[in-house]
Amino acid sequence: MTAKDQTLKDTDTKHLANKINTAFDKFKNGKSVFIAHDLAKLRLEKYKANIRRKY
Repeated sequence: MTAKDQTLKDTDTKHLANKINTAFDKFKNGKSVFIAHDLAKLRLEKYKANIRRKY
């Protein structure tokens, strides 16, 4: 892995870690709610079906 590749990987890792930490902070502070995997999957399927109907 080149130095440039490593830098990009580190940047991506830091960005992802920041997003995850932000999500957990929101959850801890009551600004978001946890959605179980099965429910999230069902919602996404309904969302996709709605989009497919439009086009």
